[in-house]
Amino acid sequence: MTAPRSELPSPVRIGAIEASAAVVPQGGRLELSFPVEGEFANPYDPGEIDITCVFRLPSGDTAEIPAFHYTPYEREADGTVGREGAACWKVRFTPTRAGEHHFRIRVRTRGGETLSPEGSFRCTAADYKGFIRVSRANPFAFEYDDGTPYMPIGINVFSWAKLGQALPPARLGESETHMNRLADAKGTFVRLRADSWWYEIENTADEASGYRGPGWYHPRACWEIDQLYDLAARRGLYIMHCLYNANGMVNGAVAQAGGARAWRRRYAFCLEENGGPCGEVAEFWTDPAMAELVRRRLRYCVARWGYSPNLMCWEFWNELVPDTRLSDAQVAWHRDMGRYLRGIDPWRHPVSNSLMGKSLDAQDPFWQLPEMEVVQVHSYQGENLPVALADVVRQSIGRWRKPFFLGEQGIIHRDGTQGQYPYDPEGLHLHNGLWAPVMAGASGPGAFWFVAGYLDRLGLYGHYTALAEYGRDIPWTEPSLRPLLVDGVALADPGVLPQLTDGRLHPGSRAPFDKARAERFEVDPLTGRCSNEEELQGHLHAGAERKTTPTFVLQCREAATFRVEVEMSVGDGANRLVVELDGAPVVERAFPAGEGLGKASEHVPQYGNWRTVYGETIEVPVPAGRHEIRLEAFGKDRLEVGYSLSRYFSPPPVVVTGLRTGDRAWFWVRNRTSMAYTLRAGQSIDPVPATKATLSGLGDGRYSIEWWDSWRGVPTGTVEGISAAGSMSLAIPPFRYDIAAKCSRIE
Repeated sequence: MTAPRSELPSPVRIGAIEASAAVVPQGGRLELSFPVEGEFANPYDPGEIDITCVFRLPSGDTAEIPAFHYTPYEREADGTVGREGAACWKVRFTPTRAGEHHFRIRVRTRGGETLSPEGSFRCTAADYKGFIRVSRANPFAFEYDDGTPYMPIGINVFSWAKLGQALPPARLGESETHMNRLADAKGTFVRLRADSWWYEIENTADEASGYRGPGWYHPRACWEIDQLYDLAARRGLYIMHCLYNANGMVNGAVAQAGGARAWRRRYAFCLEENGGPCGEVAEFWTDPAMAELVRRRLRYCVARWGYSPNLMCWEFWNELVPDTRLSDAQVAWHRDMGRYLRGIDPWRHPVSNSLMGKSLDAQDPFWQLPEMEVVQVHSYQGENLPVALADVVRQSIGRWRKPFFLGEQGIIHRDGTQGQYPYDPEGLHLHNGLWAPVMAGASGPGAFWFVAGYLDRLGLYGHYTALAEYGRDIPWTEPSLRPLLVDGVALADPGVLPQLTDGRLHPGSRAPFDKARAERFEVDPLTGRCSNEEELQGHLHAGAERKTTPTFVLQCREAATFRVEVEMSVGDGANRLVVELDGAPVVERAFPAGEGLGKASEHVPQYGNWRTVYGETIEVPVPAGRHEIRLEAFGKDRLEVGYSLSRYFSPPPVVVTGLRTGDRAWFWVRNRTSMAYTLRAGQSIDPVPATKATLSGLGDGRYSIEWWDSWRGVPTGTVEGISAAGSMSLAIPPFRYDIAAKCSRIE
């Protein structure tokens, strides 16, 4: 019922408007600051007070930009964040066309509407590349408005801030240090975690940290994010702004009240127990009150940071795990919120997401949405890292005509350890995580996660410089740019057989809890790949619904050893493993899961399971010749396993990947053993002798081939080659880890 007119609050009063400048260069920032006097309880609720600035552009069109409530802070002499200043309201606007601009502030409350007097400023023409978009010419790359290519090369920026504690006073300075060092190394990108226990702006009410609950934004956290945007603008860095963390809001670990990750539930401010509207996290996707809170947050973020050309793209979720029970609702939420965000963002920044833990088939409905413009995956693969990263890139760009980006990259070992890599002081896994995705066709290299404790501590930023220098002239937006075709790689001396080596078999990208659609895997000793590789799982299921009995078909040049690495047993005391060689049992071993067993055990109450760590390896000697090995798990749930072979593989010693147009190519040549896990196993990475490869797809003619040191980012020498009938024989010089080359036709 409408309140009687006498009970309505009085209209507000707009104070003097202070403009940051009367003349703003094209692509620069205009900032309007002003006080507002009136009755409103929550300045972040546009249902109480809706302040918008209406701009009249030189073209005659109008643009409406929401204002935002702002509280300044001061820095102490040591760089830490100190006391807050007087609050006000602000509008931020980036003019993109030269000419005279006019504006008026409009305030709407329950008491009515108030308009300010008209103001104006002039925009002058400037050297301005514009905002970042998905390339119009090449849908797998990024470009500025003026068509200049952009490749995101960078890191994740985050800082732990727990509920129950004050915000860390030094976190801003630490983040700025990482950003400055990246910029010094010619990096171009940061992924900003503005969610949950990082630079979160909205959280469960908590007196110690200063959060006031859903619908209220932390003024200091917002101010600190402002400083990161200002630094990005000064240093030429571009930000992926992550809005929500699924691991702290809607994923399965949050949905369960018990278990080792129960602490995350307190950060789920959507829940009634934390001040939100939802009884359980599954209601997040359909609850109207929660949807309104999301729209309010999106509006505030657009108002405060949408102006910035250094905002590369928005990211809705960090690591959302699609739920098959909720998939329709989740997809509908992304469609609706994507449309809403696009409708209120006048600068139309691209929108991304990051999905985890499910097959590409399960992810497909999300990435098919036109509102999801940038496909993103996170990888902590350690084993055969460069091959795994290249595979996921190829699979993605083969499915969706959208940029693919590796938003987080690092190594988490199968035993859970992470962030400290004493076996890799030179940053080999960082290096491979940069080069492998790019040379497979991704829109940029992997954004490293373990910044402070590894990248920064060991001073490994030079890897960014090397890739930036090498990639400077790659035409990322060229429509004809595509993966390089490599027909064959061999030792330069044909009389020498490749040495037999050890190697691992790697799980495919299908979800480990989906029942495998194939269980027979022929292991190629030359390529190291399996037939039906997509269906190979790291979980050996015993339960009837997902039961798997993989059979490996081997062709052994000499006697070899097949290894089953049993990392964990999940279920109960009945779990055991049986291995057969050519139909005869050769191993039968119990791996019971339960309290006090193995190296460590944890009870998972929601499933009634025990998770028991074993970390043991079962070895099966295999004679020379053709043989079949079949594995079967018995018991309640599963064994989590890995597979490897010793003295079985005889692959070419190098792997060549790259990109090409009709008359140019860029390629990366890697020693096949040059991986961090080689070092972790205590094995050396020996230099490879001279090799040769056959490149296809280049036009006929004479070519200049410039070799590069991919660790220092400098050219090392130039040779010539001939492409005839679309094929070029390439002589590769000896090297240790990896090298790169640029190839261009000279006649």
